[in-house]
Amino acid sequence: MRIKGVFGLVLILTELIFTELLLEENPMHSYQVYQSESYVVVEKKEKPEELLYKEYIRFSDSITNVCLCTKEGRMAKNEGEAYLHVDLGEIGDWWGDPFGNLERDAEVE
Repeated sequence: MRIKGVFGLVLILTELIFTELLLEENPMHSYQVYQSESYVVVEKKEKPEELLYKEYIRFSDSITNVCLCTKEGRMAKNEGEAYLHVDLGEIGDWWGDPFGNLERDAEVE
């Protein structure tokens, strides 16, 4: 009986820990990315003055999507792996650097 109780308690604690980790808010959700005229803007939702990255895009009419993501195109989990990706449709892709990652990663440049 004791083993079942201890095993049940371990299962409950494990579930709580994993649920907490899985539901932990992604810090990248605190950023807003949008197009404003010929610029792509990255700003903090709560405090836009804290981080405001603004980049002129020459082919702004061709922008089909903008996002913060990894260089593989997956959702970024933190600023250290996040790049600004601008999809220019038929023209191609453009990468921005709001968090200084391009300086450390010549492959994306």
